[in-house]
Amino acid sequence: MNPLLQKILGLRDQGLTHQEIADELQITIGRVRYQLYRKSQPETNVELNEKSKEQMIQLHDAEVHPNYGEDQLVLLPQGPASLYAYWEITDDRKKLVEEHFSCSWGVLPKVLRVYDVTDVYFNGNNAHYYKDVQIHDLANNWFVNELGSRRNYCLDYGTLTLDGRYFTILRSDPVQLPASEIQPWREHATWRRPAESIEPEWLRDFTGYTLHGGADRRKLW
Repeated sequence: MNPLLQKILGLRDQGLTHQEIADELQITIGRVRYQLYRKSQPETNVELNEKSKEQMIQLHDAEVHPNYGEDQLVLLPQGPASLYAYWEITDDRKKLVEEHFSCSWGVLPKVLRVYDVTDVYFNGNNAHYYKDVQIHDLANNWFVNELGSRRNYCLDYGTLTLDGRYFTILRSDPVQLPASEIQPWREHATWRRPAESIEPEWLRDFTGYTLHGGADRRKLW
């Protein structure tokens, strides 16, 4: 357990609120809540150490994609069982997400959610199955493996609320993987039936430069 989390837990045991803990430790309330959130997750989801981050950056950031100043999430087939995704998130969108959660962008967990949307008109909640892939904060591209051939997939880039609900930040267009005579090995894939994810109205209206219409900024953290 890291020293900061130990201090937070000690102050919480004394009956202090999240805001009082943040004031006592001179950190943001978002950081307090993030540390408590990380503690509630399984050990397989612990934060990557610096060596692991460096290895993942070398693996997944080998290709540098140019920035166009636009929010985008591009999904590309890489064979009958793999997808490759790359994305760009503008500072404007990051600021909106920070305002929504009342914490800095860097403390939010980053999660890719892969949906199986074969033969459905996907509305965000009607996929056959989905699985989550936790990624590090510095990544701008990722490979997703152990998928099914001739299936249609859609990908979300998002984060998680304190109560474990998924919050969509970007969504790709759907793509179909090519056929394969040999079915991929998928023993280690953890697929779940879909549950409702969060996509606030203001995020759908956001163009990357301006926000149209009324915005529900109900804070979930």
